[in-house]
Amino acid sequence: MVLFSMFLLRKINKKATHSFFRWLKVKPRIIAGLILVALLILSGCSAQQETSTTQKEQTQKEEFTLTTTDGVILHGTKFSPENTPQKSVLLLHMLGRSKEDWEPIVPLLIQNGYEVFTVDLRGMGESTTRNGKKYTFKEFSPLDYQKMREDMLLIASTIDKDQFDIIGASIGANLALDYAASAEGNMRVRKMILMSPGENYRGIETVSKAKNVKAETFILASEEDSYAADSSRNLAERISQSSLQVYSGLGHGTNMLSDESARQQIIDFLMKNP
Repeated sequence: MVLFSMFLLRKINKKATHSFFRWLKVKPRIIAGLILVALLILSGCSAQQETSTTQKEQTQKEEFTLTTTDGVILHGTKFSPENTPQKSVLLLHMLGRSKEDWEPIVPLLIQNGYEVFTVDLRGMGESTTRNGKKYTFKEFSPLDYQKMREDMLLIASTIDKDQFDIIGASIGANLALDYAASAEGNMRVRKMILMSPGENYRGIETVSKAKNVKAETFILASEEDSYAADSSRNLAERISQSSLQVYSGLGHGTNMLSDESARQQIIDFLMKNP
């Protein structure tokens, strides 16, 4: 019985082998196609890995923290291009958001030679600890919002260049203008971009200060975001060197970065007359 089984198995294997080689003769194009597909997949993976490695080599990322006068720990990230950066830019996010909202435009800024600073504003993102206790913007008093203005001096001190550019969205735009209109800001802010600014966000007022802004300013808003659009028009009239772009359907603040043309206009403004 065992001998019969072994004989039968050898017959089956022999038949299968013949069938396999017969298939090889009949289907050469299929085999060639499969080999080609496999090679393309492998080369694609290799190229993707090489591109990813190159991008990592070209960008240096450094996390940092700052401690405010009232004990809030601010968390920030500094992105530096491989070559010595020619310019620096500070990015200030919207209320209740974080520095991660700037991801759509950070690579473009780095590609154009910028050293990029992003910071989680007090009570938001990772900056939610004060003197060892939980601290969030949802519990802010009017005084806490005013403290954000003081924080700007601390944040700006991390940038070692004499002048830098600044981009703010929503309440971040108001903070950017407030700083740019100050005595220090007048000396240090080269160009400013305001995305969906307001005339008054949580007590951070802009209208009376707009006339003091010396930096060339680009203001963006979207028409359906009516308060920001109206505020943008008003501020554009008061800032001496300003240009205004009102879109349609792009939303509020950093949400506008989802639009390629908006991203490109920001880069074009920054790179014009560098």
